[in-house]
Amino acid sequence: MKTRSFTYQVLITLILLISWSCRTDKESVLRPEATKLITISEAKAWYEGANNKNARTSTKSPANRMVYWDGAQTTKLSDGLPVVIAPLFYNYANPIILPQNASLTDNQGKTPRLSANIGDLKITKKIIISKDDQGNYQSCVMMIVPNKENRRINSTIKMETFEGRVLIYNEDETDFLLSMEYNKGRLKSVYRPNSTKGARPSESCYQAVYQSNGPNMVGGSSGTPLGNLAESLNIPMNFMDNGGNFYVLTDILNSDCATSTPIGPPFSDPNNPNEADWIFPHIGGSGGPSGGGPNDGPVPIDEGQPINLGPTDLWLWDMLHRSAGPIYFNDDESNLIRTYPNLTYSIGNYIQLNNQKPDLLNFFNNYKIQGPDVRIFNLKEKLNCFGEISDNGNYTYKATLYVDQPVQNSRDKYALGNDERKVGHTFVGIEKHNNVTNETVRLVFGFYVVQEWQAMTNLSVAGAWGDDGGSQYDVSLTSNLSASQFSNLINTLKSVGDNTAPNYHIVDNNCTTFSYNLLSGVMSLPSGTGQVGFLGTGKNPADMCQDIRGNSQQYGGSLVSGNNMAAPTTTNCN
Repeated sequence: MKTRSFTYQVLITLILLISWSCRTDKESVLRPEATKLITISEAKAWYEGANNKNARTSTKSPANRMVYWDGAQTTKLSDGLPVVIAPLFYNYANPIILPQNASLTDNQGKTPRLSANIGDLKITKKIIISKDDQGNYQSCVMMIVPNKENRRINSTIKMETFEGRVLIYNEDETDFLLSMEYNKGRLKSVYRPNSTKGARPSESCYQAVYQSNGPNMVGGSSGTPLGNLAESLNIPMNFMDNGGNFYVLTDILNSDCATSTPIGPPFSDPNNPNEADWIFPHIGGSGGPSGGGPNDGPVPIDEGQPINLGPTDLWLWDMLHRSAGPIYFNDDESNLIRTYPNLTYSIGNYIQLNNQKPDLLNFFNNYKIQGPDVRIFNLKEKLNCFGEISDNGNYTYKATLYVDQPVQNSRDKYALGNDERKVGHTFVGIEKHNNVTNETVRLVFGFYVVQEWQAMTNLSVAGAWGDDGGSQYDVSLTSNLSASQFSNLINTLKSVGDNTAPNYHIVDNNCTTFSYNLLSGVMSLPSGTGQVGFLGTGKNPADMCQDIRGNSQQYGGSLVSGNNMAAPTTTNCN
């Protein structure tokens, strides 16, 4: 009876390490005795609150950190502490772990790319959130690292079969706090920072932990403590996988060579905190491992989530197992998402707002953006045709907004029966007229992608200028300008119209966005904003045209409305 009581007390102490390692928003070093129940919605509201600096980004790396709330669970630790546990993703990908001498190059030693099957390299990170009786929230991050054999034989992480280590970090993942080793689901030993006595075997190897940084191609750098160690161990600071995702190094773990089980603290950047910074009680005497009996838990490392999937397939699995209801993608839809993995952001947001999936195939096949028929390679040079902008009364100036609506008098974003300009177009005309000679200088132009591009990718791509003289339109708004206004317009265009046009983005910087930003200072324009499929909310020809039609009385004679009218041609501006 005494033995059982002693073992139980030891277990309680060990599990308390997790909760006591979680930093409270009052920086308390001790967890209050009384605790409150916590719901997933409460944890989410706190984590995503404006006062929580870590709601969007881990300070450990440039990777975008996201909590997968649909996979969150409420449970209690063995000491009765109510917690919310939720998986963490970094650009919709789990962290991965690589052995020290892993080959990341092709046969010719060129492009660094990871092999197609990275399932056996997956590890899991979770955030643990709780609150005390006064309502103060506390959280920490748990990294679950199965050993090599455990990853090989198990497709999911389960407590009863788990072998490996659980590493505990503070909320922003800058300080390592605690390491716990498990053997067949039982807690075997615990290590504290800088307590490596007995922790290092006769032969040790290293494992590198990487987090996805998406397609941004921004990685870590040498010259830091972590970078210097990585260089000495021949561990790459970053690499690209076969799907175009960029991974950056965040941790180096000292590990047993035979089992790939981490040993002791990681070599983190920044360095481990001083002992005075620890926020959990000391156990096990002067250092080294402290044993424990069977862990009756529940220790929240059960995932139920496959670890043999790539980032996109993992995301598809998550959609199928949403707590709010499954979202199923057929083979064609799944293959599209695998082709354009960055779409998981937009599709995920759409599902969260609408609780259903978007019409991917229809949108993909029809929402296409074309490049210009007549390209303007140097808009800045082209604008020299307007010469001197004089205010002596001999000249008049004006600007016109033209909108080609995809479907007449509708907010539909594309026209199914139209092979060209299915999504419509918004463009601009600027004009200088000599009242003495009756000569007109006119440029009609718009902002495009360089070449036809399926907007399904939802990426910023190279933009281009195009001559839109004679193009079709459905509504136009014209405003007479002063010489000063016209001069400012020309200068603005010259500042962005050199050899390289700005990047084009279907939602954030398209033809309508450009035209609106250019002309909204010289004429009253409506918002022209609406949902662009599942890609997000942005300005677009359909909504801009419909908004103008709805305000026709406001515009009076400056508005021209019709159907497939022809814009004037570019004149005296070669």
